[in-house]
Amino acid sequence: MKLKFSKIAGPFGFQSIAIDGDKVGHIRKQGSFAVLTATDGSTFETQGMKAAYAKTFQNRKEAIAFARKHWSK
Repeated sequence: MKLKFSKIAGPFGFQSIAIDGDKVGHIRKQGSFAVLTATDGSTFETQGMKAAYAKTFQNRKEAIAFARKHWSK
């Protein structure tokens, strides 16, 4: 199981996340924040909600670290 991040593209800093070639999510810029979105049906716990499919971070570095931890299970 290999987690891979695409190159950052477009004005919104879109970056796909894939495991063994299957897309599982993406990171994009939202103002000065980074938003991690799951597209594989998995969910994150955010602000007390246990079934959120998107999570906001202060920067892309935090979002990438969280994605690595989430999808390395």
